[in-house]
Amino acid sequence: MPAAFYGRTACAAGTSDSQADRHRQLALCRAVATACGAWVTAEFFDEDCRADDKWQHRPRGRSLLAELSGPRRPAGAVVVADPWRLLSRRPASQGTAILARLAFRRVQLMLADSGTLISTAEEYALFGRLLTGPARGTPLSGSAFWLPRRPGEPR
Repeated sequence: MPAAFYGRTACAAGTSDSQADRHRQLALCRAVATACGAWVTAEFFDEDCRADDKWQHRPRGRSLLAELSGPRRPAGAVVVADPWRLLSRRPASQGTAILARLAFRRVQLMLADSGTLISTAEEYALFGRLLTGPARGTPLSGSAFWLPRRPGEPR
């Protein structure tokens, strides 16, 4: 299956740091895509792009979405090094809109750092909820969260 690579770095465009970050992300994504029977056919990489930059401020990300919507779609999957290349590091519930866009286009998402493959609208929705936390994206407080024990369950 053809896959499009999307990457992002906060490093300034054209610097050795930006080039090294791109090379690292692309190498990881190619290896995982190959292990999953896919190959990278297109590359989209935003430089000088902070993790909190919205998609309308990511020129290569916008190009990727436009090409995935067109009749000559370059790939049936998008592979990213980790979710934070695609999403904000502190995603609010509206910050996961890119997931809905990919689900609508029926594009598989490959997360290279974990080997996770997201294929269905339900999987995209679950992934978005896991990233934003329960009920309206409110993170859990404290250093640990324990589910209450059921009656009769051992301690």
